[in-house]
Amino acid sequence: MSYIPKSMRIFDESMENFNRNRFRLEGQGPINGVKSGSVITMSLPTNALIHLPSLRMFADVSTTSVGSGADQVYGRLPADFSSLFSRLEVLIGGVAVDSGTPEFNTVCRILKIKESNQMRDNTVTKTTAHGQISDADAVEDEQLCFQDWRGFIRDCATEYMPTEMTSTITLRLTVAPNSVLVPKQVAVPIGTDFTTPGAIANAQQVSFQLDNIYFTCDSVVPPASYNALLRERLQMEPIKINYKAYYTFDLASITAGASTNRFSLSSGSIDCVSAVYRDQSYSTTGIKGSVLVGAQNTDSFVANYFRFRSYNPAVGAKSMRYNAKINNIQHPQFEANSLEGLVDLAYNADKLRSWWGNLITSRASFEDGLFQAGILLNCPSDMGVALKSGVNSSGMASVMAFQASGQVIPPAGADQADTGAINCLVLAETTQSLVVELGKMAVVEY
Repeated sequence: MSYIPKSMRIFDESMENFNRNRFRLEGQGPINGVKSGSVITMSLPTNALIHLPSLRMFADVSTTSVGSGADQVYGRLPADFSSLFSRLEVLIGGVAVDSGTPEFNTVCRILKIKESNQMRDNTVTKTTAHGQISDADAVEDEQLCFQDWRGFIRDCATEYMPTEMTSTITLRLTVAPNSVLVPKQVAVPIGTDFTTPGAIANAQQVSFQLDNIYFTCDSVVPPASYNALLRERLQMEPIKINYKAYYTFDLASITAGASTNRFSLSSGSIDCVSAVYRDQSYSTTGIKGSVLVGAQNTDSFVANYFRFRSYNPAVGAKSMRYNAKINNIQHPQFEANSLEGLVDLAYNADKLRSWWGNLITSRASFEDGLFQAGILLNCPSDMGVALKSGVNSSGMASVMAFQASGQVIPPAGADQADTGAINCLVLAETTQSLVVELGKMAVVEY
């Protein structure tokens, strides 16, 4: 058979009777004065074909200031609207499709570091979702948009979800603790220790809240043939829809230079595992932010909550090493160093073309704020999440361990952000399936 390249093909196709419209959706419960620990709930329209990437949440986000004079401290927002949510749950007819991974904001941050790029960060994210931290002596009051959903809503094998074949789809967002904020003492740059005991105390009291919360999404009317094909397939067999699911595993109070985070996970496809390390103070409100040394054309600061460090004794040192064990098989077959972790950021995100980049512009910013050690386990393809190709541990709980050595942990008090103990969070990226049957029956195939 002779081959005709795409650039030489001639097309003349049409899709008749296609209609699209946008709807405003109100959440269930309070839409004003929503603070840390509150839960925001909304449901998608039923009996509709929803374009999942169109789902957005809008809100007015404001912070507080505490104190006066030299002791005054302002609450500054962290980078990205997603940082303000600690948990996302997606339920279909009461079935947990996304069961609410703890540290949802940390998951978003890890994925952004490797998947985003400077062009998007300086345009879409910066202008709509507070993509970068500002070093200003003022509280913040901004209208923001949250559209970078992770999990079922964004990382799904189909962009169009026919809710007529499912029960009600409900989303529940839990607002993050105030420790995600960056406290800013008046006339003291971010990254500098607070200069007075009063400022240290005031920093622990800054807070934020959300007001005027609402959602929007697009609903489409497809050609009649689409609905006919959907019903015909449902009568023949269940429909499976693949999507990404994320699981986190914590190891707290690490005080030695070597550590092992052990965990188990049963999944049909474990695609990637990544580890980040941060000081144990990350969950404490009132800890100063840090400067990302050498960062250019991207965020120059990082909140203590999201300050991921390699804990190398010096930038570029080969002391810190890591690997993972899955059922006693090492990945990789040697101990990788921090430079290999930096190189793998692009590789693990399937950014193999010369024009694709990420948010790392210096080794110093990577090792002292944006570090992550990732290990790819699947085969990326143009099918995306529709293809399961990772480690299959279905029917058994794979015994896993993420190991690090050669880390130098600063003693308590070396910096206002240092406690002498660190935390390791391992993120496991998996692909699982939503199985939809006749009668709006839905189950999750892990």
